Amino acid sequence: MYEWIEAADVQYDTYRKQLLRFSGNKETTNFERFVAGAAAGITATITCLPLDTIRSKLVAPGGESLGGVIGAFRHMIQTPFIRA
Repeated sequence: MYEWIEAADVQYDTYRKQLLRFSGNKETTNFERFVAGAAAGITATITCLPLDTIRSKLVAPGGESLGGVIGAFRHMIQTPFIRA
């Protein structure tokens, strides 16, 4: 089965990488921490929200008819996101 990416893992990894990129090994400023945290939150949201949506579609009734993760992704792309 697939191992799902946790948002907290993505967020923490991005935060640490951004801090190291900004400061190397020196002390970081509050602004650098703020920017690293913002980048981490945005990255985690952009990568994990579509995966959570696919997982929800797969476990919902009728989800097995989508044909797995790839089929659910295709269905998500082909179906309008906003329904009136």
